[in-house]
Amino acid sequence: MALLITSTSTLPVLAAAPQQRQLASAQPILLLAEKSEDDKNEKKKKKKKKQESQQKQNKQQSDQKKSKGSTSQTNKVSDKKREKIYEQGRQDGLKTGKQKGKDKGFREAQRQQWKAWNNNDWRRHNNSRRNIWVTPVQYNRGFYNNPSWARNSNWGNNRPWGGNNNNWYSNNNNPSWSWWGGQALGWGVNALTTALIVNSAVNNAIRQRQPTVAVPNSSMQLYYGSVEPSDDTDVTFVVNKNGNAFQMEADCSDGLLDGEVPISLAEAELINTACQVAFGSI
Repeated sequence: MALLITSTSTLPVLAAAPQQRQLASAQPILLLAEKSEDDKNEKKKKKKKKQESQQKQNKQQSDQKKSKGSTSQTNKVSDKKREKIYEQGRQDGLKTGKQKGKDKGFREAQRQQWKAWNNNDWRRHNNSRRNIWVTPVQYNRGFYNNPSWARNSNWGNNRPWGGNNNNWYSNNNNPSWSWWGGQALGWGVNALTTALIVNSAVNNAIRQRQPTVAVPNSSMQLYYGSVEPSDDTDVTFVVNKNGNAFQMEADCSDGLLDGEVPISLAEAELINTACQVAFGSI
């Protein structure tokens, strides 16, 4: 009996030993698993942080590129817009046999360019310029079909447009047109016909009941009664050239004929004559 009691009292201790050993051996595994999980989480956090940092850096670089390109892009759009306006003006003008090209930004750039051109630049321009003498019109209006202001010796004061438009044009024999210096040098001239001569020619034509005046330094005849302003600086008119009548437009401020710089002294004199009849002092 004593042996049995002793034996049974020791069984729980013996039975517990393997279980304790199992728990002891499982603890390192649990610790390793927990550490591995922590490492994974830490790696995920670092990876996420790195991605966020990279995204932030990419955004900053993108913003910097946009900032640097914004000025040039704005200028590019502005230049493109000016060119579009100019071309639209050309197309609108061509529909009525005219060509304005009145966009101010484009025109100012052209003025500066013309001032800088040398003889070779002007020669290339004159050789490549479009032909503006291509579409004759029917025009047989005689002197008695002229408007009333163009049938009277006091025609300068009778011009119906009057107001601030009247009497502003004056070439002073040497116009301020930006292209004048370069072109005139190539033509070998330094002056245009004076207002006095143009006015005298119109007076003589009215006295003689003639519908045209000779354009100085040319073979052309201007139908002075056809002269009519289209705005403060532009004028439309009909001119006879080589037996054909042409509806033309002159920009008196820039000295352009149908939107183009004249390629001959004769064309420059035509602009000058028409502008003097329309806006010149008497």
